[in-house]
Amino acid sequence: MKKPGFGKKKVIIGIVIIALVGGGIAYGIVRHNDNKSKPLGVGQVNYGPPTSAEKKETEQHKQQLENQQNNPSSDSKPKIGVVITYLSTTEARGYASGVFEDGGTCTLTLTKGSAKVTGTSTAVADVNKSTCGPISINQSQLSSGTWTAVLSYSSPSGSGSSDSQTLNVP
Repeated sequence: MKKPGFGKKKVIIGIVIIALVGGGIAYGIVRHNDNKSKPLGVGQVNYGPPTSAEKKETEQHKQQLENQQNNPSSDSKPKIGVVITYLSTTEARGYASGVFEDGGTCTLTLTKGSAKVTGTSTAVADVNKSTCGPISINQSQLSSGTWTAVLSYSSPSGSGSSDSQTLNVP
């Protein structure tokens, strides 16, 4: 003997399954069409071919690089951002942003009136910048008072200087 209502349950389950599958398909179509009309967000990649504007920009950049190699001038060196990260009466540290190389020269210049004290170190490549090795300061050369400190960086890739900082010597 058949259980009463068993056929109705099958029909209802079938309708629910069809509704869920149909809803999922409809949702996928809507999401797919929405993504076509929206600009790419962070972390999304455009795998399409380059546009004519992108191709033109690439060719212009290649031409600029070629011109810089064929006609080097002192003005063609890029300006590099330099930051003092630590400054005391015995040592200074910092880095050059925008370059990732070993061998650049870091120079700390301390000035007070006409007095000038300098120290240098060699930079090393560090993750995403060039870090200046610790620059030792001969404290005996510093008279008491306020000194102005500037860290500069120079290499074949470019050069730059930090903003000035003050150093109070007791």
